[in-house]
Amino acid sequence: MKYQIEKIGTGTWLIEEYDENVKVYMYLLAGNREAVLIDAGMGMIPLKEAVSSLTDLPVKVLLTHGHIDHIGGTGAFPEVYLHEKDMATYRLHDSDYRGLLGNYDIPALQKSLRPVRDGTIFDLGGRSLRVIHTPGHSVGSVCVLDQENGWLFTGDTCCRGHVLLHMDYSASVEVYEESVKKLLEERENYNLTWPAHHDKPVQPEILCQYLEAAQGIISGNMCAEKTVNQGRCARLLTYHDIGIVYPV
Repeated sequence: MKYQIEKIGTGTWLIEEYDENVKVYMYLLAGNREAVLIDAGMGMIPLKEAVSSLTDLPVKVLLTHGHIDHIGGTGAFPEVYLHEKDMATYRLHDSDYRGLLGNYDIPALQKSLRPVRDGTIFDLGGRSLRVIHTPGHSVGSVCVLDQENGWLFTGDTCCRGHVLLHMDYSASVEVYEESVKKLLEERENYNLTWPAHHDKPVQPEILCQYLEAAQGIISGNMCAEKTVNQGRCARLLTYHDIGIVYPV
């Protein structure tokens, strides 16, 4: 796989890992004292070397969730943080999901994980990151609020694309609706969102589309079509710029 690095702000870089099949974003955020890498990609690039080329500060890894395309590079870092409710997801993707990846030889993952919870703060020195628990795509999915800069890093909770709620350890559409409401209640604290896939950055108004779509599914007022996603039968509701895939 290939990678490229883009500086998107002061002390902030986007690392894109990609090939013809996969594209995933990681974000390195540096303060005065330490740095946090949000997600660790597929692990198919020299991630530690890439990060070291950008900062000589100590680096912690904060995972938005436990899926294999976000955890692959964790083995190169001693401090890896994950929401406590996604520990089982992480273990599942480190075992069963490896067999679904074909030619991708994911390296050994970090086995020793440190838990985070809703409201956990990472003080980087002059820059603080707050964890917001947003179950949906997985039960332990989180978003990360860069409080000083007003940026929200959303992982796979929302993007200009489809959110998947039909996987092992996904939460229900009803739970996801509450997560989107929670993010919208924080709206005054961020002015831009940075997802893990697809177009970036994304204006926060995308969350309104997700809320309306989730409410349409719950009420039965919006029609979804049958689909197959990752080998599973599911339903897909498309709405403006987004879609929600959920169990049949």
